[in-house]
Amino acid sequence: MSAPRSIAGGLLVRLLILFSLTPLLAGINIIVVGEQNSNPEVDARLERLADQIVPYIRFNPAGLPSLDVQSLRGRSFARDLRVAMFEHSATPAVQWPSDLKLRAWDFFDGYQTVRAVNGHWLRLLFAPPAGSWSAWLHWYADELADEILPLLIALMCITLPLSAITIRRELAPVRRLAREAAAIEPGVRDTRLTEVGVPSELLPLVRAVNGGLERLDAGLAAQQRYSAVVAHELKTPLAALLLQLERDLPRAEADACRQQVLRMRGLVEQLLIIAELTAKRVGTAAEVDLTAVAREAISQEVVAALDAQVELELQGPQTPVLIRGNAAAVAIAIGNLIDNAIRHSPKHERILVRVTPDRTVEVADRGAGVPAEERDIIFEPFWRNPRSKGAGLGLAIVRAMADLHGATVTLNANAPHGCVFLLRFPPPDIGHGQNVPAGRAA
Repeated sequence: MSAPRSIAGGLLVRLLILFSLTPLLAGINIIVVGEQNSNPEVDARLERLADQIVPYIRFNPAGLPSLDVQSLRGRSFARDLRVAMFEHSATPAVQWPSDLKLRAWDFFDGYQTVRAVNGHWLRLLFAPPAGSWSAWLHWYADELADEILPLLIALMCITLPLSAITIRRELAPVRRLAREAAAIEPGVRDTRLTEVGVPSELLPLVRAVNGGLERLDAGLAAQQRYSAVVAHELKTPLAALLLQLERDLPRAEADACRQQVLRMRGLVEQLLIIAELTAKRVGTAAEVDLTAVAREAISQEVVAALDAQVELELQGPQTPVLIRGNAAAVAIAIGNLIDNAIRHSPKHERILVRVTPDRTVEVADRGAGVPAEERDIIFEPFWRNPRSKGAGLGLAIVRAMADLHGATVTLNANAPHGCVFLLRFPPPDIGHGQNVPAGRAA
């Protein structure tokens, strides 16, 4: 796949081509027009004028040349004559007419010759008739080569860097929009691209993107409301079903059915929790001690650990490890990590829960481990290992809680076997919201 085309680079290339073609096209135009306007008859006529004017050249006793003006005025060829005579200097010794002010280009299309007159050598420069287009073209070509072309090159050296700076500055809103778009995260609602300061050419695109984000938010909100309503509606029938099972069925059958109903109730409660977390209805402004929360989470899992015949151990500093968040939500997440470790640990193994001063909670087990290709999808809702009996929501709740608190959750291998879940929280000065109680995962 080829690299995307750069607008700024394309503009600079086009400017460079434009600057390069301008003098080239001007030179080609001069050559073409000059060829079309060259006139050999003018050259022949000027050569005849040189022969005709020589007899009218006089020298005074000091040896300075002059023209026999009286005799010359009566001659027909002198009517269009424009001539300058040079002897030993660059200043004309004689010119005709005497009041003529010749411009530099008047001689470019003229005729030059050297003649011996009474033992004196004179250089004669004849200009073509006034108004010659060809003469002007020759002068312009010379000016283009000597004056205009160097100026254009200098102008290119100045304007191209300035153009690059200007283009980059004008494209700054595009880079800003790209950064804003890259910062949009899944599940974060009410995020829009800024329309202030956006060029008019990009404004329709920005509004279309914002419209799409608004529709996605509306769909996500509707889905979350639906999940919450369904979960709430299921809680009451499940509680009634438990009471009816204990009352109407024999104890052995009631216990079996009770386990299934409890599992369903746990699933409903987890759905409610994940709906609250993803909808950000759980506040994260309170000061929370991670060590105390981890200790509380372990106490909630002691019975499950005894039933599974595994050992729970907590390690952490004596001083508080503070974060900003919701203690109940953090406890649920840590409890889910511990519950996951209990369900995947062999009997008589130890599960280590460690809290470090850098606001990290580690939950390490000695189970079979998780293949590398499954370490990302394991946090997706309802994903579960075929050997697992869970609903696939426990780790999804951990991820949702981490996202809500600006934390990260990762899974590493625990040598020689097993898993280590790392829950890393940001510094306690990051976080805001209002406290809303969260439920407990079953």
